[in-house]
Amino acid sequence: MPLLHIAPEVMYLYDDNIENKDDIEASDFEPRDSDFVQALGVNVGFNVSEYLSLGAFVSKEKILSRALNYNGWAIAANFGTEPQKNGWAASMKLGSHFGNNLREGGFLGRLGLGFKFYLFKLLNAQTEFIYSYQALKFKEIVDVESRQNLTINGIGLSMKIYL
Repeated sequence: MPLLHIAPEVMYLYDDNIENKDDIEASDFEPRDSDFVQALGVNVGFNVSEYLSLGAFVSKEKILSRALNYNGWAIAANFGTEPQKNGWAASMKLGSHFGNNLREGGFLGRLGLGFKFYLFKLLNAQTEFIYSYQALKFKEIVDVESRQNLTINGIGLSMKIYL
């Protein structure tokens, strides 16, 4: 079992209850019934045991219908069956956000539960259903006085390849 791993991850979140906390008239922030978030990230971790790895997660994320981009970072824990065996998997990420269009960090939390499958000698893949909670604090969109906080509370699907 290698001590370190790198796991590229693709994730799609669906949120049917985005809360708009500030009432502004910027068209990009009109209340919507649902939204999609797309993320491309990477986990870099240290294998503590055959069943647990701890590490860091960094991602580039986009709220698709709003054309808003931001980055996420988190401390990540990945749990699962022993290497080179198919079986259950779980993950937890706790962190924040950064980016040019954010006025401050906010909170990022994700829990995942899924299936890990063995592909080749040192290659595993993992697919998960995830629950995500994010509190985003964007900068002005229309003028200096316009501010917007978004809470994204959604479910989604992620796919990781452990290298």
